[in-house]
Amino acid sequence: MKKHAGFTLIELLIVIAIAAVLTTLAVPSFTSFIQKKTVESQIHNIAGIFKLARSEALTLATPVSVSWDAVAGTITANRVDDNEVIGTAEFSTAGVNLVDSGNSPIQFSAQGRANQPASLALCANLNGDVFSGAITLLLTGRVSVVANSDESVLAC
Repeated sequence: MKKHAGFTLIELLIVIAIAAVLTTLAVPSFTSFIQKKTVESQIHNIAGIFKLARSEALTLATPVSVSWDAVAGTITANRVDDNEVIGTAEFSTAGVNLVDSGNSPIQFSAQGRANQPASLALCANLNGDVFSGAITLLLTGRVSVVANSDESVLAC
Protein backbone atom coordinates (compact mmCIF):
# COMPACT_ATOMS: atom_id res chain seq x y z
CA MET A 1 0.00 0.00 0.00
CA LYS A 2 1.33 3.39 -1.07
CA LYS A 3 1.19 6.34 1.35
CA HIS A 4 0.30 9.66 -0.25
CA ALA A 5 1.70 12.88 1.20
CA GLY A 6 0.34 16.32 0.48
CA PHE A 7 -2.79 18.41 0.70
CA THR A 8 -6.20 17.72 -0.69
CA LEU A 9 -7.88 20.22 -2.98
CA ILE A 10 -10.41 21.12 -0.26
CA GLU A 11 -7.63 21.93 2.25
CA LEU A 12 -5.86 24.10 -0.30
CA LEU A 13 -9.05 26.03 -1.12
CA ILE A 14 -9.75 26.65 2.58
CA VAL A 15 -6.24 28.04 3.10
CA ILE A 16 -6.60 30.32 0.05
CA ALA A 17 -9.99 31.57 1.31
CA ILE A 18 -8.56 32.36 4.76
CA ALA A 19 -5.59 34.17 3.19
CA ALA A 20 -7.96 36.22 1.01
CA VAL A 21 -10.04 37.29 4.02
CA LEU A 22 -6.94 38.27 6.02
CA THR A 23 -5.55 40.24 3.07
CA THR A 24 -8.85 42.08 2.63
CA LEU A 25 -8.73 43.11 6.28
CA ALA A 26 -5.06 44.14 6.25
CA VAL A 27 -4.86 46.23 3.05
CA PRO A 28 -6.77 49.32 4.33
CA SER A 29 -4.63 49.44 7.47
CA PHE A 30 -1.46 49.05 5.44
CA THR A 31 -2.51 51.80 3.01
CA SER A 32 -3.23 54.13 5.93
CA PHE A 33 0.16 53.28 7.46
CA ILE A 34 1.98 54.07 4.18
CA GLN A 35 0.18 57.42 3.83
CA LYS A 36 1.01 58.39 7.42
CA LYS A 37 4.68 57.51 6.96
CA THR A 38 4.80 59.49 3.70
CA VAL A 39 3.59 62.64 5.48
CA GLU A 40 6.08 62.06 8.33
CA SER A 41 8.89 61.63 5.81
CA GLN A 42 7.97 64.86 4.05
CA ILE A 43 7.91 66.74 7.36
CA HIS A 44 11.37 65.44 8.23
CA ASN A 45 12.67 66.44 4.77
CA ILE A 46 11.37 69.98 5.27
CA ALA A 47 12.90 70.14 8.76
CA GLY A 48 16.16 68.91 7.25
CA ILE A 49 16.28 71.95 4.97
CA PHE A 50 15.89 74.27 7.98
CA LYS A 51 18.65 72.41 9.84
CA LEU A 52 20.91 72.49 6.78
CA ALA A 53 20.35 76.23 6.39
CA ARG A 54 21.22 76.90 10.02
CA SER A 55 24.29 74.69 9.81
CA GLU A 56 25.50 76.44 6.65
CA ALA A 57 24.94 79.85 8.23
CA LEU A 58 27.07 78.86 11.22
CA THR A 59 29.76 77.10 9.17
CA LEU A 60 30.17 79.81 6.53
CA ALA A 61 29.43 82.72 8.90
CA THR A 62 27.02 84.14 6.35
CA PRO A 63 23.23 84.62 6.39
CA VAL A 64 21.13 81.88 4.81
CA SER A 65 17.44 82.18 3.95
CA VAL A 66 14.77 79.52 3.70
CA SER A 67 11.66 80.09 1.60
CA TRP A 68 8.80 77.85 0.63
CA ASP A 69 6.07 77.72 -1.97
CA ALA A 70 3.01 75.80 -0.79
CA VAL A 71 1.46 75.74 -4.27
CA ALA A 72 4.53 74.30 -6.00
CA GLY A 73 5.39 72.08 -3.03
CA THR A 74 9.00 73.23 -2.65
CA ILE A 75 11.21 74.56 0.11
CA THR A 76 14.60 76.09 -0.71
CA ALA A 77 17.59 77.26 1.31
CA ASN A 78 20.03 79.69 -0.26
CA ARG A 79 22.86 81.97 0.76
CA VAL A 80 21.80 85.59 1.05
CA ASP A 81 25.04 87.11 -0.28
CA ASP A 82 25.28 85.24 -3.60
CA ASN A 83 21.80 83.58 -3.76
CA GLU A 84 23.42 80.15 -4.25
CA VAL A 85 20.98 77.32 -3.55
CA ILE A 86 22.38 75.06 -0.85
CA GLY A 87 19.40 72.75 -0.47
CA THR A 88 15.91 72.10 -1.71
CA ALA A 89 13.14 69.68 -0.86
CA GLU A 90 9.83 68.88 -2.43
CA PHE A 91 6.63 67.71 -0.83
CA SER A 92 3.53 66.27 -2.41
CA THR A 93 0.71 68.71 -3.06
CA ALA A 94 -1.81 66.02 -4.02
CA GLY A 95 -4.25 65.98 -1.13
CA VAL A 96 -1.64 67.71 1.05
CA ASN A 97 -1.93 71.20 2.49
CA LEU A 98 0.94 73.24 3.92
CA VAL A 99 -0.31 75.51 6.69
CA ASP A 100 2.25 78.13 7.71
CA SER A 101 2.54 81.14 9.94
CA GLY A 102 3.04 83.34 6.87
CA ASN A 103 6.68 84.08 7.63
CA SER A 104 8.38 83.03 4.39
CA PRO A 105 11.29 83.61 3.95
CA ILE A 106 13.11 82.87 7.19
CA GLN A 107 16.68 84.06 7.48
CA PHE A 108 19.38 82.53 9.68
CA SER A 109 22.13 84.91 10.81
CA ALA A 110 25.82 84.03 10.80
CA GLN A 111 25.31 83.07 14.48
CA GLY A 112 22.56 80.58 13.55
CA ARG A 113 19.69 82.62 14.95
CA ALA A 114 16.42 82.96 13.05
CA ASN A 115 15.12 86.42 12.23
CA GLN A 116 11.61 85.39 13.28
CA PRO A 117 9.86 82.33 14.71
CA ALA A 118 7.88 80.17 12.35
CA SER A 119 5.59 77.17 12.32
CA LEU A 120 4.60 74.94 9.45
CA ALA A 121 2.12 72.08 9.44
CA LEU A 122 1.78 69.54 6.67
CA CYS A 123 -1.77 68.17 6.59
CA ALA A 124 -2.92 65.36 4.34
CA ASN A 125 -6.52 64.32 3.94
CA LEU A 126 -6.27 61.05 2.07
CA ASN A 127 -9.33 58.85 1.69
CA GLY A 128 -11.00 60.42 4.71
CA ASP A 129 -8.01 59.89 7.02
CA VAL A 130 -6.17 63.02 8.21
CA PHE A 131 -2.42 62.83 8.76
CA SER A 132 -0.34 65.74 9.91
CA GLY A 133 3.01 66.84 11.20
CA ALA A 134 4.37 70.19 12.32
CA ILE A 135 7.67 72.04 12.39
CA THR A 136 8.41 74.85 14.79
CA LEU A 137 11.35 77.20 14.49
CA LEU A 138 12.42 79.25 17.48
CA LEU A 139 14.33 82.54 17.39
CA THR A 140 17.39 80.64 18.63
CA GLY A 141 17.32 78.67 15.38
CA ARG A 142 16.22 75.43 16.99
CA VAL A 143 14.00 73.31 14.75
CA SER A 144 11.63 70.78 16.27
CA VAL A 145 9.31 68.30 14.59
CA VAL A 146 6.04 66.98 15.94
CA ALA A 147 4.64 64.01 14.06
CA ASN A 148 1.01 63.00 14.31
CA SER A 149 1.83 60.17 16.69
CA ASP A 150 -1.24 60.55 18.88
CA GLU A 151 -3.65 60.66 15.89
CA SER A 152 -4.66 64.24 16.72
CA VAL A 153 -4.81 66.80 13.96
CA LEU A 154 -2.05 69.39 14.29
CA ALA A 155 -3.08 72.89 13.18
CA CYS A 156 -5.08 71.63 10.23
